[in-house]
Amino acid sequence: MSDHPNPGNRAEAVSREVKTLMARTYLADSADFRQIKTRVAGMKPPTSQEVAAMQKQGGVPTAGGQPTSDVTPSSNLKAFRHNEYEISYPENWQVFGDQGSNVTIAPPSGVSQNAVAYGVMIANYQPEESGAKLDAATHELLASLRQSNPDLKQIGSDENIRVNGVAGKSVDLIGSSPIKDAQGKVLAERDWVVTTQRRDGIVLYLVFISPDKEFGSMRPTFEQMLRSLRLR
Repeated sequence: MSDHPNPGNRAEAVSREVKTLMARTYLADSADFRQIKTRVAGMKPPTSQEVAAMQKQGGVPTAGGQPTSDVTPSSNLKAFRHNEYEISYPENWQVFGDQGSNVTIAPPSGVSQNAVAYGVMIANYQPEESGAKLDAATHELLASLRQSNPDLKQIGSDENIRVNGVAGKSVDLIGSSPIKDAQGKVLAERDWVVTTQRRDGIVLYLVFISPDKEFGSMRPTFEQMLRSLRLR
């Protein structure tokens, strides 16, 4: 109501405007219309660089869960400080969440309608058994993820890794991306799950997400983010 106040005579003003429109004569064709049609026919679609520039200005929307702008991560990183950890991420990406909640870090156009097409989700998992080791807790987490999304399939075996000196587990999953190709076919999605355990036994896990065909180009950024992770 603050930006669309009622002027008091709204109905009368609209009625007068309708009468002026009905009194006009419209042409189905004209020299001006043909000229515009010729100009439009000669227009070319914008390049990815032009689309990215438009997106930065807020001119490119996201529709149907499919990003409409360049999601290439910046080489410049900025820090995010959570109550439980610190992590660096590309400066042209955005943090969804706060210092006390589960977090998604992604390009603005990589998230739509609660679906993540590009980025990383960071959350906690409480194992059912108190004192569960990281290996058992990780497999319990994976079972929970597959239960909520039966489409997920594991690729190969899980691996033992180190996350800044702390024991961790690495698992690759394949599933369905929220992105569709030009023919409307759902793209395959790669989910790289990394887990590590806090002192209180709770598992901190990260899910790095990208369409499978683009995961190779995104992985260096994901690995750089993982190397920056510091538990608090």
